[in-house]
Amino acid sequence: MKKIILIVLLSAFIQSVRSQQTQGIRLRHGERIEAGFGQGNQIITPYIVLPSRTIEAYKTNQISSVRIGLNRDASNVTIYVKRRPHDGVVITSQKVGNLTAGWHDIKLAKPVDINGDSLAIGYKASFLEGNEGGAGYSFGNDECANIVFVNSKSTWSNIDGSFCIEAVVTGDALPQNQASLKMFAAPAYIYGERHTFSGVVRNIGGNGFDGLTVDYSVNGGPFVQFAKGGSVGINSNDTLNIDVPVDEADNRIVFRIGRLGNQPDSYAADNSDTLSIQRRNPLYKRRVLMEEGTGDWCKFCVGGIEEVRYLKANYADEFVAVCIHSNDRLEIQDPEHSYEPLLSRMPGFPDCFLNRTYECNPYGTARRFFQQLQERPGTLGLEMSAKFASDSTAINLRARMISETPVTAPDYRISFVLLEDSIPGKQLNGYYGSKGEFFGWEKLPEYVDMNFDDVARGVYNGFNGGLFTNTSMAAGEYRDYDYTLALPAKRIRNKNRLHVVAILLDTDGKVLNCVDAHPAGIVDAIDAASINQSADSDVVLYAISGVRLGTFPSIESAHNTVSGGIYIVYQQGKYRKMIFAN
Repeated sequence: MKKIILIVLLSAFIQSVRSQQTQGIRLRHGERIEAGFGQGNQIITPYIVLPSRTIEAYKTNQISSVRIGLNRDASNVTIYVKRRPHDGVVITSQKVGNLTAGWHDIKLAKPVDINGDSLAIGYKASFLEGNEGGAGYSFGNDECANIVFVNSKSTWSNIDGSFCIEAVVTGDALPQNQASLKMFAAPAYIYGERHTFSGVVRNIGGNGFDGLTVDYSVNGGPFVQFAKGGSVGINSNDTLNIDVPVDEADNRIVFRIGRLGNQPDSYAADNSDTLSIQRRNPLYKRRVLMEEGTGDWCKFCVGGIEEVRYLKANYADEFVAVCIHSNDRLEIQDPEHSYEPLLSRMPGFPDCFLNRTYECNPYGTARRFFQQLQERPGTLGLEMSAKFASDSTAINLRARMISETPVTAPDYRISFVLLEDSIPGKQLNGYYGSKGEFFGWEKLPEYVDMNFDDVARGVYNGFNGGLFTNTSMAAGEYRDYDYTLALPAKRIRNKNRLHVVAILLDTDGKVLNCVDAHPAGIVDAIDAASINQSADSDVVLYAISGVRLGTFPSIESAHNTVSGGIYIVYQQGKYRKMIFAN
């Protein structure tokens, strides 16, 4: 009986070893195809790098196959293995041909022996017109997996992500109890006393393990153990969420793998990671103001809509949006409260200013300027309370400023912007019918039913602001500013959807801080029809071709007479493009 049991156990062990050798260990960075890089009619060659600190543990084994993840169909695919991406010398190359979107496991005709030196693995591929974003990558930047050669332009580039390329290692000497640790990028700063850091432990050894520990140290202090149970098989991951108390000011946090099951990690070169994070005082929280020029006729202003959504979702309490409509029915009518000083500085739409310092096309660029502006902590805190007056014809505001440092000769100014949310309308969609993807807009109709948010209804206390204070301030001293914002008699659709942004400015007109406040006190909504009414003057309506269609007593009357589409409206000496809904 003992011999039979021994034979069974030995057989199971042999089968396990053979399975490991056949399956191999996948050394990878981008695990999921979440996006794609590249243009149509373009040839590109993305790479990942396996540095010596990673590949050293697999000496005497081989890379027997390469796995690549494509976001679009590709043609003329060729696999390359080099020492470094820029090297002209190729260790091995292999033509593959045409591949469909998805993951592909390509067995190498000439396996690559591993001697401990770094390796770069990539593939060259052609992507036809309509196959933009062909090279698959995962979100989360990794400097070892973000380099690409654009053959069509003979230029090198980097992506904000990790290409989906994997090296499959097989052999008779696969390391046991081997794992890597990768902590996900933390925010540059937080305002609380603790932060939950996320990461992943990846089993890149020849055996599974049950449970693991990860230790962390803050600013050189003693290591604290974090334990997590559960089985982790070969080529599997275990995610981590570690709650860490942080010190004031700057923090350097070291994470390292402690144990895999009951054993230490056999190879320590890649089992640690370090993150930095700054703890800021919430009293001096700085918010970034984005003032966006837009219009329902501006077909590519949907990019601005998506950028505002992104910044709100990721920086909810540090980002304030003001959407300034021009040449449509949502533009500010009263010259006294106009945004013309800023609109006149915009070369065209879509466009925006961040803190009245950086001007750019919103989509993809605004977030980078936001991050630059937030690199340094703020020193001037700004908060505001808002409450409707008893007759709901005005909003009473109190802005409060505090300085972290003494200010001997301040010259701060403050301005207010009235905003309204959830205004129904139609947005012209520049991505209608597009072959490429843009957040689903390509699947929407040419005119999209929208609820417009953060719509500017007027600038109050002057575009450049009224004087807040010009007397010296001690560190930690508060200053208050009271203002009564009289609501416009027309054009407000629903008072319960109003909010007010306070903007703190310096003498050069640059934004020092801002805050968004929703007024307390529920009021009755104003009739929605008032939004379509202008001053008592005739409206002349033209087709987009320039043909005059008639004269009407109001925009609403013109809207009710014609079918949906884009029209030119002449009223009070001004021409405007407008979209009329069906």
